[in-house]
Amino acid sequence: MTDKPYLLIDAIQEESDLLKEIEIYYNNKDKSLLSAITREQRFSLERIINRYNNGKEYSLTVRNGKTVLDSRQTTRHLEREFPSVAKAKQNLDTVVGLTGGK
Repeated sequence: MTDKPYLLIDAIQEESDLLKEIEIYYNNKDKSLLSAITREQRFSLERIINRYNNGKEYSLTVRNGKTVLDSRQTTRHLEREFPSVAKAKQNLDTVVGLTGGK
């Protein structure tokens, strides 16, 4: 047993791992529709995990006339772990606001 508390993100990671096992099971049973549904659910949970652990932000973007899922890196995960990063970002936003970004 560890001193680290069991978090909601840990449960989401475990659920994602379980969905991967279920997807493999459905693939072996030649149930492609159920496998695809399970895979998409797992991808959704993995996006949540990436938001929390890696600070990713997702949006739909149009590129070359096609809609694609786009991601960009943020500092949210660092701001949560290190309060000094959140304060530095707040200070930077203030300076950018006062100077008009110049």
